[in-house]
Amino acid sequence: MAEANAKELKFMGKIVGNVAHEITNIFAAVGENAALVQDILTYSPEGTSPSPERISRAFQTIERQIARGVELATRLNRFAHDTDETEKTVDLNTILWQVGSFGARLARLRGVDMRVVPSDQPLDLIANPIRIQMALFDCVQFLLDHLETCITVVMESRGGKNGTLEVTFSPEVPGESVESEVDVLFSLPQWTALEQSVERSGGKLVSSEASGRFSVVFFAT
Repeated sequence: MAEANAKELKFMGKIVGNVAHEITNIFAAVGENAALVQDILTYSPEGTSPSPERISRAFQTIERQIARGVELATRLNRFAHDTDETEKTVDLNTILWQVGSFGARLARLRGVDMRVVPSDQPLDLIANPIRIQMALFDCVQFLLDHLETCITVVMESRGGKNGTLEVTFSPEVPGESVESEVDVLFSLPQWTALEQSVERSGGKLVSSEASGRFSVVFFAT
């Protein structure tokens, strides 16, 4: 139990650290564009009007960054409230968006595009929301750490067979290198650790060696 709690605390610290980096970047972008507007207004040649196009572009960037900051803060607030109860009803689609948002910075640093494809139907289950997010985040980290030429990670949620809910991870790599890379994924020692992380969340890890995809499977409520 103590080890599990330590893992959860480490995960929460990692998420908060990632969001803090993102918010710092947002403040930097807002500050740079605000300074740009000030420079345009201050140093425009005498007798001329400041460039409305440059000012408009700067304000558009500021607006985008503010919207991004609000979204991150909202997600971080939701994440904080996920610790209020050890088990509650959660929508797997919401969890998927949450993990995709938190993992986006790590993917971007590796030059990887992350796409989230939620189900068009609610996917409710009773579970520990922190452990589910930790397990799915570990799946993202596993792919980023072990697929050197990966260019896209697709995370897709859907209803499965016999009352199950699934989140499928599909790595995409260029050319014909996909088979040679994914063949070794499921034999790595880290795969066993990933299986344990998923089991702690109440799910099961299922791999498809032919495609390199793998799924985290949960039983619906």
